[in-house]
Amino acid sequence: SDHYIGRVLEQIKTMGIRERTLIVLAADHGESLGENGYWGHGDRLSQGIVHIPLILSRPATLPQGTVLREDVGLLDIMPTILDYVGVPVRLPIAGKSFKPLIEAASHSTTQDPVYFLTYNEPPLLPPRWISWIWSWAKTKMTPSNLGFAMQDLKVVLKEDAPQPQVFHLDATGNVERPSGNIAAAQLTEYGQRLNKWFQATNRGLKPESQLSQEDIEMLRSLGYIDP
Repeated sequence: SDHYIGRVLEQIKTMGIRERTLIVLAADHGESLGENGYWGHGDRLSQGIVHIPLILSRPATLPQGTVLREDVGLLDIMPTILDYVGVPVRLPIAGKSFKPLIEAASHSTTQDPVYFLTYNEPPLLPPRWISWIWSWAKTKMTPSNLGFAMQDLKVVLKEDAPQPQVFHLDATGNVERPSGNIAAAQLTEYGQRLNKWFQATNRGLKPESQLSQEDIEMLRSLGYIDP
């Protein structure tokens, strides 16, 4: 993939449009490489899995070398791209542009939480993108872990746990340490916040609020649903 990304970047330079081309590099998730005895990404929400790379480059308008310390999520990428290319967002969307954060002279002190979740992968089965073998997924509607991060706070709620776990994140966002002495009422509030967020997602909505037939046909045409 590095080779072909290089070819695309080289072609952009050859076309003479590099200065005004917005390039976005991101990942859908990270990978745990043995930290805390775990390998993979489908069963945990550790920082090595949820703290992913996100790089934006557009020499004509973006300050090069700037590191953004605020929390942003994958849902924020699309509105940010539209913001930079001057396309207004006319429909309600879950994410929001972080262009103002990039251009701000000082960092924001108030941030929205960034939410994340994971579903356990069944043993001895291929990845989920082989959709025809994943009939079990239709009944696996509850995530194995829910979580959110906000500044130096991280909260994770496991499916079978009565209360969420709370962690403190270091300044880099790469290292998490368990936080102690969290009041029971605060833990309950964190758990309620996570469950409320999940209930508003497409997996948490009631059946009548899920995909329309038109949506299903569109996804089928793109290969995301079995013929």
